[in-house]
Amino acid sequence: MFKDGESRRAEVTALVVEDQETQPVRTWLAQTEGLELLRTRSFERARRLAGSVRQLDFMVVPSDDQTIGLIFFTKLRHPDCRVVVVDSMTDEESVVEALEAGADDVVRADVSRREFSARLRLPREGIDAAEAGTILARLQLTPIEYAIAARLMQTPGRVVTRDALSQVTDSTTWTYGDRKFDVHVAKIRRKLEQEFGDRYVIRTIRSIGYVLSDGPVQG
Repeated sequence: MFKDGESRRAEVTALVVEDQETQPVRTWLAQTEGLELLRTRSFERARRLAGSVRQLDFMVVPSDDQTIGLIFFTKLRHPDCRVVVVDSMTDEESVVEALEAGADDVVRADVSRREFSARLRLPREGIDAAEAGTILARLQLTPIEYAIAARLMQTPGRVVTRDALSQVTDSTTWTYGDRKFDVHVAKIRRKLEQEFGDRYVIRTIRSIGYVLSDGPVQG
């Protein structure tokens, strides 16, 4: 186990703010090879750690009054850091608030190790501009499908909200209950599967948005 601030050479650096909600996740991460695990029970200490390390690949935090501020700070310091919020409630309002603050995902406190591993997808892979261009060219998409797919490929593995997609496609604000993307996303999924098999998968985050995973989810 690693204590606050303890370091060693590793391929990936993770920061966990510990409490009852994040304890199982911390245990799983401590068993991961090639990972430097920074742990603290203090949000203030977490902010100092995030500000002092040169590399932070992902952070796991519980849902708390101080969570949003820590997410903002961490994303400013480490824009590519993947932030996962563990929430015992995961009600829609708290999920949206965390995602809008910059969190990449919100999971239940009782999340299974299998689901968490699939969501985290460590190490994270990316889709560069050349690869995205090749994918889009091969799919023969309609203009609106192209706009949606291109936006998802900008941030693979991260949630793209329905509102963000609405701004891209028709410059309007998405309203709850509007299912205007469902048909288009379903068609993009079919075209991706026909052309690439399970290499690229679009997951739906209910009432929130979509995530493009650049690779099959492993159990």
